[in-house]
Amino acid sequence: MGSCGHKMKKLATNIWIHDHITHLEDGRKLPLRLTAVQLSNKKLWIHAPTPLSNILKIQLSNIGDVGYLFSGNNLHNMFFMDWVETYPQAEAWVTPGIPEKLPNLDNYSVLKENIWTDDFDATSMKEVPKFDETVFYHYASKSLIVTDLVQNDAKRGTYLAPPLLKEGTIQDQKAFKDFITHIKTWDFNRIVVTHGDIVEVQAKQKFRNICELFC
Repeated sequence: MGSCGHKMKKLATNIWIHDHITHLEDGRKLPLRLTAVQLSNKKLWIHAPTPLSNILKIQLSNIGDVGYLFSGNNLHNMFFMDWVETYPQAEAWVTPGIPEKLPNLDNYSVLKENIWTDDFDATSMKEVPKFDETVFYHYASKSLIVTDLVQNDAKRGTYLAPPLLKEGTIQDQKAFKDFITHIKTWDFNRIVVTHGDIVEVQAKQKFRNICELFC
C-alpha cells in the first residue's frame, strides 16, 4: 500500500485539515482527511488521523500540543496506534468497536458523551454497529465534522455513506432519526468530511436533502 501526503491547511477559526491519498492494493485511490482543532485549553484535538509523517509532526507542533486523539467510528483505526505511540501524553478516545481491532491499545477511553463541551456539540449513532459514529459541531468555525456519515465527490455530489441505505445496517430506525434530527439543529455552514471534498456551499440544505429518507 503506497500513499502520498499534503501540507496542513487552515480551514477557519481554530481548525486545520490534512489531506492524504492512500493507494490501495487493487489500484483504487482512497482520499482521507485529518481534522485538527485547537480547543479552548489550547491543546490540539485530532480527528480521523492520517499517516503520521515528520512533516506533519512539525506542522502540528507549530500550532500547539497534541492533547486528544479521536477515532470517529468503528472503521477508522488504520493509523491510530502510530499516533498513540508518538503522542503518549495525549488522551486516546475511541468508539466502542475500536479496542477489538487494536489489541495493543491499552490506554484509552470509549467516548460515551461529549467531554469537549466548550468547543463542540456532539451526537452519536445508536444501534449502527458497523459505524457507531460520533459527529461534532465545532462552534468557532460553524463546521459539522463527520467521519463516514456524509461523503462528497464531484461525480456523485453529497451523499450518505452507502451502507446506511442497506437493510439491516441501521438496527434502530427511530434512534437514527433522532441522531439526524439533532444534527439538523446545529447552525453549520460547512461539512468537513473524511472522504471527498469539503462541503462549503449550502451545506445545511444539502444535509437536509440527503437525509430526507429518515426524517
